[in-house]
Amino acid sequence: MFSAFRRDSGGTVTVIVALAATTLIGLVGGAMDYARLVSAQGRIQQAADTGVMAGGNALKLAVSNTASIAGLTTQTIQAEIKDSGKNPVTIQVDVASDKTSVTATVEQTIQLTFGPFVSARWRRLRLYRPRYRTSPRIRRDARHREGRRLLPGEHRSAGSFRSRP
Repeated sequence: MFSAFRRDSGGTVTVIVALAATTLIGLVGGAMDYARLVSAQGRIQQAADTGVMAGGNALKLAVSNTASIAGLTTQTIQAEIKDSGKNPVTIQVDVASDKTSVTATVEQTIQLTFGPFVSARWRRLRLYRPRYRTSPRIRRDARHREGRRLLPGEHRSAGSFRSRP
């Protein structure tokens, strides 16, 4: 009985194709999820850069306060991400107390398409955008507006602050 079973090779191609197709579909699905993650990370990076630059430009305004700068940065990042409610976004913005720098941390949870087949339903992307700093002249002017002492090497000349040569 077993010898007849071993000689009959009519269904072996079907088994091999089924195993290969399963592996191929898994690889294609993983590639699709990876492409979605890379695309989302690029989108988050661009949104964070745009938001921090908008907040950094608001630092230059004399009438701005830290709450308005943080609000502008958060609003710009949310507008740039343009994602549905399916992938929630968490944004944390920090503005230095002397209003010389802005930093942002953006975190988004991405639902994976083929991830549940390997027990990975979602992936969290976290991006920390390094601070945007204003120019030294603007920082000196901010120190003067707030009534603080100038740093060594800075002096006041005709209403503006310049570094000594």
